[in-house]
Amino acid sequence: WKEDGVYYHLDKNGNRVVAAPETGKFGDYIEGGEDALLSCKTGSASDARTYYKIKKCIDGAILDYDICENGCGKNKYPYDKHPGDLAGAVASCEDEQGEHFGYTSCNDGWYFSDGKCLLSSCSITQFPYTEDPNLINNEYRGETLTCRIGGNIYYRYTSCDESKLDDSGELLYDLKKGVCIRRCELQNCTKTEKTVDGFTYNDWNCDIDSTCRIGDYATYNGKDIGVIIHIKSGAGDKTVIGMYSAFSSLRWASPDYESVKIPSLENKTGAGAKADFNGKLNTLKIIKFTENYTTNFPAASSFYKYNAGCPDESVCAQYEWYFPALGEIEYIYKYRYVLYNATNSTRFYNDTLGSSTQGSAIAYYFKEMTSGMISTTYKSNKVFACPLLAF
Repeated sequence: WKEDGVYYHLDKNGNRVVAAPETGKFGDYIEGGEDALLSCKTGSASDARTYYKIKKCIDGAILDYDICENGCGKNKYPYDKHPGDLAGAVASCEDEQGEHFGYTSCNDGWYFSDGKCLLSSCSITQFPYTEDPNLINNEYRGETLTCRIGGNIYYRYTSCDESKLDDSGELLYDLKKGVCIRRCELQNCTKTEKTVDGFTYNDWNCDIDSTCRIGDYATYNGKDIGVIIHIKSGAGDKTVIGMYSAFSSLRWASPDYESVKIPSLENKTGAGAKADFNGKLNTLKIIKFTENYTTNFPAASSFYKYNAGCPDESVCAQYEWYFPALGEIEYIYKYRYVLYNATNSTRFYNDTLGSSTQGSAIAYYFKEMTSGMISTTYKSNKVFACPLLAF
């Protein structure tokens, strides 16, 4: 509002301040001058006050809390390089800290906040991709939208390509909370016996379509069995996690076996724990340690006996799933938001996840999936865990 020729406004703390403290000429900061101000009058007929709103600031000024600010500060120029995502008009300033960039106004659909243009639903859980997903495998899956969080660009799907159909004539892609997923059939599965450290297990190799990606559902005989968490080039290097409903709160070991170290299972420390990708072998070593493994080692037992409804002796049948190692859990951490959007299970990003990796009388787990913090716990403590399948 204006009093005696001076504009005033309330700052973010509700205090009355002069709108243009440097010159007192508020219009110097407004594109088009004071004539470009939007105004409205409120109050009674005898005691009305006219209020003004800025439509757009001059180039180089930042519209902050409805006021054109001309200062060169990090709170108004938050980017060290040009944002470049066409969310609005960008200005730059330079001080003793170097050149900074900030938005001066935002396009329709974006809102302004401290020199940034944001979307009203701009959160990492809703924008799970850190690169344009249509560039993955050079496969177009649908229309995408971008947002900037902490200076980084994130992507999400807003719709999926309806021109592509699967073998049954259904739409190939399914939109799941910003992720376009498809179902990938495991085909031509073969197994070979593999013996490591005297322990023998089945090593499976199945084919899937080359355009399948992390977050897609894996199917066998037309049945969903899990969601893909890792794909690596080469035979037998793909890994699928059990369906999210299979997450369970389980003990690594019973209280009677809490401090027992399994001799055949290597003790891992530090970087060695994160480099453990031998969940299937770990599981076998755990259950072979005692005949009563169901009671003494509940987590390994539960996943060893897990069956996704697959035929006996098939790739996803009982005795093929396993308790993941810490390195395999990190796959989940890396793509936690894609996996969350594909399954709607917050376990993927907002919980603890236990592993089969041993550190003598303790076990490793991801303490915080939101930050990637890794810790150890007593083996008798319950943690959430899930079965994995390698194929």
